[in-house]
Amino acid sequence: MAPSSCSRFTGDRGDLTLTATTRASMHRQELTVRGAQGAAKELVELSVPAKYRWVPDGLSGDSRYNVAQLYARLAESIRDGKPASPSFATAVTRHHLLDAITRAWETGRKQVL
Repeated sequence: MAPSSCSRFTGDRGDLTLTATTRASMHRQELTVRGAQGAAKELVELSVPAKYRWVPDGLSGDSRYNVAQLYARLAESIRDGKPASPSFATAVTRHHLLDAITRAWETGRKQVL
C-alpha cells in the first residue's frame, strides 16, 4: 500500500521521516519512522525506544497498540495522581517550537530557542 502522507525533517545532524500508511483517523494511523545521520543518505526504519513503550512487547503495532498505549498512560496518571495529558503550558512551548521551525524554513537560518 502506498503511503498516504509523509513528513520530512532535516536537521544539521541528519534526516527523519514520519510516514502514515493509512488514511484512517489520526488515532488509527499506522506510522513508520525512518532516519539517516551524517553522510548517510539512505533512510532506515527506526524502532521506537523502549522508554516510549508502555504496553507488553507482544502487542501488535496496529491501531490496537495506540489505544493500549493511551490506556496505559491513563492508568499511570490515575495511579500517580498526575494529569493525563499535557498542560496548556506544554502546548505553548510546542507552538514556540513550531514557530521557530517555520522561521527557520522561511529564512533558511538556524533558530535558537
